[in-house]
Amino acid sequence: MAKALTWCVDWKPLKPMEQMMMWFPVIGTQRRIYADLIRQLKTRDSGDLTAWESCPQQIRELAAQVSRILIGCLRWPKNTIFLPDDPADIVFWDRTGDFLGGLCDNGRGESRRQGKGCCFLENPASDDVLGGRSKTERPGIRQRFDVTRRKIIGIIILAVVLSGAVSVLAPNIHWDGAVFRKVHVVVQRYDGSPASGARVTFRDNEYDRVMKITNAVAHMTPAELQKWQSEHYASGMADANGSFAFRAAFPAGGTRVLFWDNGRFALRGTVIVEADGHKTIERPLWQLAGKKSVSVRRYRRKPIVIQCKLEREH
Repeated sequence: MAKALTWCVDWKPLKPMEQMMMWFPVIGTQRRIYADLIRQLKTRDSGDLTAWESCPQQIRELAAQVSRILIGCLRWPKNTIFLPDDPADIVFWDRTGDFLGGLCDNGRGESRRQGKGCCFLENPASDDVLGGRSKTERPGIRQRFDVTRRKIIGIIILAVVLSGAVSVLAPNIHWDGAVFRKVHVVVQRYDGSPASGARVTFRDNEYDRVMKITNAVAHMTPAELQKWQSEHYASGMADANGSFAFRAAFPAGGTRVLFWDNGRFALRGTVIVEADGHKTIERPLWQLAGKKSVSVRRYRRKPIVIQCKLEREH
């Protein structure tokens, strides 16, 4: 025998986040509740209709008629099977707002709800609505969420309009140049242990180009040469954890809208790793990183991490 329908949320009280997300499409609370109820209804088949056999014929006919109205007006699946123990507040749940237009108290503890030519009287204290008891009283639940829904929809529409206006009216400035970013090289031996003491060298394309020109840096003072090398060349020993970090300048470009920069920078340069008893690694930086360019904003603070695994020298 199938179990009675149950809510997957606690309506009293409803969590603030669930209230805010109530009318969001796809991921909203209302959508999640409906999907859970549909899941429960799918477990039922025609054999579960035997639960109505203990009810009088008049009740069974009335239940069948009301079920057809609910399926048509409240958009329950056409093959929905309601049982006598199903709570009335679930069976009459108006998730779309099309069926129940308003809620008012008539002074007798009854709530009169109207919509689409249908009219129902439901008494929270009544035991018999499709044979089930309303286990949770939710007076005015639609009204409480209408204001929140309108605010959320208004904020979303305003955000879309403002973002569209900014993208259209604000000037898009194309920029190019260089960005300084930190690179973290992790060196491991063939057995996976840290290769402490391994020498790591980085040379970018500009360094290789200039070094091929005779006396290209002869005119530089020692201070100028040191500054230039710090931007295009780095070398050092891996620490006890097999790590070596350096900063380098990478060619970059993109667009700027107001104070927002969008762009990418190219991972150009060569990484050389040397260690006693192991083969020397000399590979382009982008091959070790697995990508030729990365986002300027994504790597503004976090370093680019690459791993190098040495092979034993035969």
